[in-house]
Amino acid sequence: MKVFFWSLCLSFFIGSLEALAVSKQVKLGDISYYVPGVPELTVDVGMMSSLFGTLESSFLFPLTVFGYSGNLDYSTIESVSKNFSCSDDVYSDYFLETIMVQSPNVGVVSYSNCSLSTLNVSTIISLGGSALPNGPYFASYLDGQLSVYKAYRLYADAYGAFQAGIVPSDENAESFMALPAGVEVAHAQTIAVPSKLYYTVTEEQPLAGYRVGVKDLYDIAGTKTGGASRKYYELYDEAALTCPSVQRLIDMGAVIVGKLKLTQFANGGNPTANYVDYHAPFNPRGDGYQSPSSSSCGSGAAEAAYDWLDFTVGSDTGCSVRCPAGSQGLYGLRPSFDAISLDGVIPMNDLMDTAGYFSRDPSLFKVFGETWYGENKNISTSYTSFPKTVYTFAFEEGDSDFIESGASSEALALFNTFVSNVVSFVNGSNAKLDIYSKYEQDTGSSLANVFNNTWYGLAGFYQYVNIWERFSKDYQEASNGDIPFMDPIPKFRWEWAYNNLTQDGYDRCVEQKWQFDDWWNANVTSTNPQTCSSSLYIFLSNDGSTAYRNVYNSAPNADGFSAFSEMYISSFARTPEAIVPLGEVAYNSTITLTEKYLPVTAAIGAAPGCDFMVLDLIEQMGRANLIGGVATGQKLFP
Repeated sequence: MKVFFWSLCLSFFIGSLEALAVSKQVKLGDISYYVPGVPELTVDVGMMSSLFGTLESSFLFPLTVFGYSGNLDYSTIESVSKNFSCSDDVYSDYFLETIMVQSPNVGVVSYSNCSLSTLNVSTIISLGGSALPNGPYFASYLDGQLSVYKAYRLYADAYGAFQAGIVPSDENAESFMALPAGVEVAHAQTIAVPSKLYYTVTEEQPLAGYRVGVKDLYDIAGTKTGGASRKYYELYDEAALTCPSVQRLIDMGAVIVGKLKLTQFANGGNPTANYVDYHAPFNPRGDGYQSPSSSSCGSGAAEAAYDWLDFTVGSDTGCSVRCPAGSQGLYGLRPSFDAISLDGVIPMNDLMDTAGYFSRDPSLFKVFGETWYGENKNISTSYTSFPKTVYTFAFEEGDSDFIESGASSEALALFNTFVSNVVSFVNGSNAKLDIYSKYEQDTGSSLANVFNNTWYGLAGFYQYVNIWERFSKDYQEASNGDIPFMDPIPKFRWEWAYNNLTQDGYDRCVEQKWQFDDWWNANVTSTNPQTCSSSLYIFLSNDGSTAYRNVYNSAPNADGFSAFSEMYISSFARTPEAIVPLGEVAYNSTITLTEKYLPVTAAIGAAPGCDFMVLDLIEQMGRANLIGGVATGQKLFP
């Protein structure tokens, strides 16, 4: 069954007729594939035996590889094909055209030509030993040699979440390159994913075969890091090295498939007003026209949109993982500060930046976190039980933008049920904590004064000094004195910080951050040898309110610079904080004029270094069916 099409890019050596294939794109039925330029295996005809049919010279053809001992028959091949189809989105029956059996003990094929035609098998060969993982491949048979290549399925990034699709470099095994293939998709990227059948999860590689997208702040060798700035992307070369945090994922077996969009240099932003250099990703939930939040907007949108993607990596300084996790109804973690190296990552502030991630499943949420941060000895693994005190917050009216005050009765019911479930699960008690009055009682200071411009000073002044000054200087030198364009939010924040703060002013912001940190970790979530943290704290992080992307916003201003938000607790106190999807609430969409649903989520946190305890609690509550996995697409629970 020769039902496929291919296209080819060639690179020629000057003065030579030899050509090196650097990319091939193949279509089997309605599905497109990318074929790397470097084979996984090349074998001579003398190493192969023909069991059925004749292997004819061919530039490219689909191939199924598996190991088997004994006599092959129709039912065996049919069973293998069904098992592959059930466990892998790359495999299809088209790959049965040619079969390579890896075994020295394969008997005569004992079925008729009629059965073979039913299975679309034309050729079966054997290789006397295991050389490749099972699965679908592409192969060429030229001049007596069989070359076998991995198969990557091509997916359209229909929600515009990715900045670029990437694949391993054909020239350097330690590097990546932009995907040299594409499928039809309007103003978006194509992403290539390899067969899951190539990978086996082991103790050494617990993330083997899991597909991961990475926020475009992280350096990945052979690719550019753009930070959502066109001028920054154009100015600087491809990264020479993969940053340590992403390299650890690769070492643990993860498959990096692309770089994800963000708001510029990880600053906040609204889709219509503030995205200028690049278009905002689309939040798949509800009517599809809600804000994806920021700054890890692409990471949240991709995780919520694509079932072929397992995890996404973001970063969190102010709310950049937790807010998109809320908007898209995902599990998301801002880890303890310094959970993993941020070398090779564009910074926002080196006192608050963290490397976080997204997941749709509570068990996998734990697997990824324990694997990624597993080398950090400051994250405790010695707790023997969960904390008994569970704090929720009680604020005086008008003192905060606390989201619970404006939440619907349906959202509050979901939140209160979750709190009750946590309290019952840990066999503990719920205590209301008025942060404002307790802080003033314990310290004699006003919390509002501590947060007066503090976060904006920390982020804005730090980025001005550590990004803008170098970037602007380098760009002007390369562009005859031109100033590089900046999106409205970072431009406003950096100019505000420069005009309103000196180094002394920045130092005062640092001091205020540490004042809150010292108070919180002495009085609310102190460490405990049995439970890791003396308490847990929970708040409603997303109440299912609408945030339409077609609403025009006013220009950036300083309103709200001094406001306290519960989202700043983790940023200032270094605590691990996880977002948990609770359910969804109905709303009448002004886009579709029909009823749709949006996520309701809660945040749960603990003392610094108690990340694994929090992940363990979430995983155990998942096994107890108190929380669960979420789907991709419009609804969390379709």
